[in-house]
Amino acid sequence: MSRQTHNPLVYIASVDTPSYSWTAAGLTRDSARSALLLAMLAHGRQMGLPADWRAPFAIDIEITTMPIGVGLRDGKPIPRAPRIDTPTIN
Repeated sequence: MSRQTHNPLVYIASVDTPSYSWTAAGLTRDSARSALLLAMLAHGRQMGLPADWRAPFAIDIEITTMPIGVGLRDGKPIPRAPRIDTPTIN
């Protein structure tokens, strides 16, 4: 019997601002988005920016998925490439 590899997904949130490209990962869409916004909030505090500086960019946040343990080329898995076995995430 052949063993089937299960590669769960991670959610990737990203947005570009005039100065930075922002990226965060999460196990859900909401956690990826929240992690990105928290990183931007921390940056804003460090830079002395107004509390609402990230509001115009929040609507542009894109959420994509990526299998854990799989490398991508131009955003797509490479056919027949080896994959790292990962445990199922509950």
